[in-house]
Amino acid sequence: MKNNTYIITLESGCYEWTRENEIHGLKEAKAAGIKEAQRCGKDIFYLVRCSQWWPYTAGAAYMIISSIKNDISDEIHDTNTLSNLSDGEFKEFEIGLEKLVRQWLIRNKRIPNGVHFEEEIIYKVKDGKAVRIGQSE
Repeated sequence: MKNNTYIITLESGCYEWTRENEIHGLKEAKAAGIKEAQRCGKDIFYLVRCSQWWPYTAGAAYMIISSIKNDISDEIHDTNTLSNLSDGEFKEFEIGLEKLVRQWLIRNKRIPNGVHFEEEIIYKVKDGKAVRIGQSE
């Protein structure tokens, strides 16, 4: 999912996302928002930008590092290799693991069916055009 994916709502904070109701492109989303607002007799609509939801792997990263540390210690009695792991080294591993999990999911066509809702942009329909009037907090 690209960052130019939107859903339309006529009520602030009332979001219902499905793959079928997401709209790709701001121009297309505005046009659909105008149409929906006019159909329902409203003069305000909201576009909510969406981004693909992906699993957060920090817990898994910690468990994997602990498992590797235990294997090194148990198998070859080395307790120094992973001692004093810095926050930066852990973060590097965590980011790499997130990328690996994402690539694996995509390659096997197992995209999670969910999104993160980002900003909610408020539009007013004026003379058949969408005029941005603000952004919800």
